[in-house]
Amino acid sequence: MSDELEQFRTPALKNSLLAVAWFEGQGVESGKRIPPRKMQMLLYIAQALYAAVNGCRLLMPSVFVASAMGPQDPNLYDILENAGDLPKPKDLEPRAEACLTLVWRRFGGMGVDELDNFIAHDGVMEEARQTATGAILPLPALADAYRRSMIEPAQAEQAARARAGQVIENTPIPEPIPEQEGLPENVPRMTMGGKPVKRWAPKRRVY
Repeated sequence: MSDELEQFRTPALKNSLLAVAWFEGQGVESGKRIPPRKMQMLLYIAQALYAAVNGCRLLMPSVFVASAMGPQDPNLYDILENAGDLPKPKDLEPRAEACLTLVWRRFGGMGVDELDNFIAHDGVMEEARQTATGAILPLPALADAYRRSMIEPAQAEQAARARAGQVIENTPIPEPIPEQEGLPENVPRMTMGGKPVKRWAPKRRVY
């Protein structure tokens, strides 16, 4: 029964335009215009990262597909190209807003090319693009990739700092889901494709 209920979990945000409006607001405050392609990338990363720390739950009711221009939610394409009035992003679920905040702080200052390069290393995007343009990017694969490449290395770094007696500042990131049974204690830093690396993994804490 629990597995059946998992299939009917509601997204944290009732529609994807709330996330769009939230990012747009951050862009206005910082004096940065967010072009449609960059917005799609920010939404994609937010969706994957939220799923990674929340048991594969959707942040928003969006399905992303692989395209030559990067990940896209086709339902948002025309809306982003001709953006008008957006819903005011108020009373967001705290964990959802924390995820959006993390994504903006980590990726909001990046240009389109830099974001494209980052996403190209997640393994899922490139595999789907090579398989077929327009292929749906499966959420479980995205959650697993971002958990391995961002969440677990950051957790390991926090644990190392704690053992060394360093003070770790509090940040508004949702609590990570428990590690799966059988996961090695020292998870190596990996690319999102699952290959251990020394240089690509972030050297600083990402959440």
